[in-house]
Amino acid sequence: MLPQKNRLRRGFGVGKKVEERKSPSFLLKVFASKESQKKPFVKVSLLVPKKTEKLATKRNTIRRVGYEALKDFLPNVSPNHTLVFLTLRPLGKETKKNLRALCKKEFEELLSQAKLL
Repeated sequence: MLPQKNRLRRGFGVGKKVEERKSPSFLLKVFASKESQKKPFVKVSLLVPKKTEKLATKRNTIRRVGYEALKDFLPNVSPNHTLVFLTLRPLGKETKKNLRALCKKEFEELLSQAKLL
């Protein structure tokens, strides 16, 4: 899991949407932080809707593997941004190893397209 300081929680103001990037499996929404923040931070959320995966166990597995893949990129992401990743297609049939590789590849692609790395 990600450290709690990097997880996006309900009620946290995300700020103004800066841009959206799309890959075959994920949609990245980037929000600029509010200027009143004292410490630089990066907040991340990974959403797996019921439309793409019906079973909660599959949604949670995708979320956990996705957070593990994002953990490697967080130190390099430019601060004061909130990142929301949304799954666009069912990924529950992938094995964990394949899912981890897919997530890493697409997250790196999306973050570099958004010029956050």
